[in-house]
Amino acid sequence: AGKVEVTFTPPGGGLRDSAAITEALTAALDGDDFASVRDDPASTEAGQGTLVSGRYAVPFLAHAAMEPLNATCRLTEDGCEVWVGSQAPDLAQDAASRVLDVPREAVVIHNQFLGGGFGRRAAADNVAEVVAIARELKRPVKLVWSREDDMRHDWYRPPMAGAIEARVHADGSISHWQHRIAGPSINQQVLPVMMGAMLPQWIPGGPRQLVGDFVGKKDFASVEGSKELPYQFDGVSVSYHNVQVPVPLGYWRSVGHSHNAFVVESFVDELAHAAGVDPLEFRRKHLAADSRERRVLDAVAAAASWGNAPAGHYQGIAVHDSFQSCVAEVVEISLVDGKPKLEHVYCAIDCGQVINPDIVRDQMIGGIVFALSAALHGEITLKNGAVEQSNYHDYQLLRQTDTPPMTVVLVESAAPPTGVGEPGTPPAAPALANALFAATGERQRRLPLRMG
Repeated sequence: AGKVEVTFTPPGGGLRDSAAITEALTAALDGDDFASVRDDPASTEAGQGTLVSGRYAVPFLAHAAMEPLNATCRLTEDGCEVWVGSQAPDLAQDAASRVLDVPREAVVIHNQFLGGGFGRRAAADNVAEVVAIARELKRPVKLVWSREDDMRHDWYRPPMAGAIEARVHADGSISHWQHRIAGPSINQQVLPVMMGAMLPQWIPGGPRQLVGDFVGKKDFASVEGSKELPYQFDGVSVSYHNVQVPVPLGYWRSVGHSHNAFVVESFVDELAHAAGVDPLEFRRKHLAADSRERRVLDAVAAAASWGNAPAGHYQGIAVHDSFQSCVAEVVEISLVDGKPKLEHVYCAIDCGQVINPDIVRDQMIGGIVFALSAALHGEITLKNGAVEQSNYHDYQLLRQTDTPPMTVVLVESAAPPTGVGEPGTPPAAPALANALFAATGERQRRLPLRMG
């Protein structure tokens, strides 16, 4: 490695720094170039009620798996064998075949344990790299990325900005909910790659990219968790503006739900405060009586003794549907030297019929730790086109000493089983932000959370 001279060429265009990208997102929110993804008209006139509004922002995030990317390749007479932990072996096979210019059938993928994936190991850039090196050296090659390579060459969760408003009426009802979302489209980048592995290899990249561009206009991965708002408000509007950035984007645990849950459930808390109603009761009032959301809210409230936290403790609540499961969480904190200390997290999930309770509980706990790490610390920043963070000292995760006790309640159901790998993540950040508001009276609308 010491004999290799590396020259970094920054990407072209103006969006090479975090500040410039933030400005672009803000400008998009201030504009009117939005694609509507939901438009339920209100029955009341627009000027009635008290207008409540807020702007929210979330940053680029890395996956930061404990095991950096790695792969091993051995060439064969007509192709190669690759040993790799992949969330998408078909994409790994396609990437290797394109590097060697051989049919996919000439590539054998030996899939291994992931060592942490969270969406990152759906990409196959490490496979393409190890195969290219083996092709040139004509010998077996084992590739292990350094932590710094892994952190600075991720396929990142995109930054997103949201402007949201609604009207609160004297009777506590809500009307004219409007949520505008601005940010990059993951699927505009990822779908063409995925299609390359699904379609015949003779199909060029141009038509695949056209599909990605079309989907990117109303990217479902950008609006999920907002478009399906479960609250019974009078009039709901959700729209999206795709702000393209020259940064690799990928799926991050819970994908669009990871940022939309923060915006939606934080703003629902703002509406509850504006209406002068307890946050739990406000949510229950605006949800159908027989809804899954009310069932998990009631279950988590009972587990957390909602409204009866110990002296000096403060609670925040959030509920969110994702991957056909419904999860409610209460985060309980205290303040130590003006900073939040996580005291306890309570979680209730309705994921249909539970087959293995231990797996469900473990996935909820893992998803919560993942989310709280991002909510308190996670932020990838760019300077002159390069990622500034490099390792766990400047991209911190929640340490074991800071991880609170967790209680997970499994809500009984006879419905078919639904997802558990990702649904524990979305409610944690808004529940924590709402707990901080309960403790300080300061509303947090930007991640990671910053006191003051």
